[in-house]
Amino acid sequence: MELVRVSDLWEEHEDEIDYTVEDLLPTGSLGMLGSRPKAGKSTLARCLSVAVASGVPFLNSLEVEEGEVIYLALEENKRSVVRQFKTVALKGFGMTEEEARKVLSRISLICGPTPKDFQKRLSDLVEAHRPVLIVVDTLIRLLKLQDGNSYSETSAGLEPLLHLAHDKNVTVLLLHHTKKSDSGDLLGSTGISASADVIITLGKKDGYRTMTAEGPGDFFGGNHLEL
Repeated sequence: MELVRVSDLWEEHEDEIDYTVEDLLPTGSLGMLGSRPKAGKSTLARCLSVAVASGVPFLNSLEVEEGEVIYLALEENKRSVVRQFKTVALKGFGMTEEEARKVLSRISLICGPTPKDFQKRLSDLVEAHRPVLIVVDTLIRLLKLQDGNSYSETSAGLEPLLHLAHDKNVTVLLLHHTKKSDSGDLLGSTGISASADVIITLGKKDGYRTMTAEGPGDFFGGNHLEL
């Protein structure tokens, strides 16, 4: 453990915060994207991945940091994931087939069961590919928790991902379900939400799909976007 005086870091942290997604996901943060099952979080995450891989603004309005993406699709087969990525690029973003192939070459997939040594493998992949964004779809499939309501177990499971995001300066977005109530709270222990730098929640209000983001005050003053 190394002690560092705050005064020694005075100028080092004077710079403005960098964002992977403007005013939504700070670079090097651990984010949560939550919604009820089948509410569109996987589709939204794939739209975000294509936006980052192409450099096209997310939701046509939020500037992104262009770069490589690693997408862990742990609940679906590879064929269906690839099919949806192609649909997002061709129809959602209006790309030609040539443009879509080029953009999708910057998105690397991991499909199927979670590797036993996923922490080391993911760290090695980050070193090799230097991605801007890692998406985990879904959190519960990755961690395989014995008790999702255990604060200590969820915090311990998320700690390596938090350190990966902060130490490697890569943005990690974890997809997770919300509770059945209308609160929008993430399912399981508060250790899940406590570990996140940013929590993004999908919902509905007055017939509109909404996206609400919460995070520390030095990231943003709170966002409420209507989709």
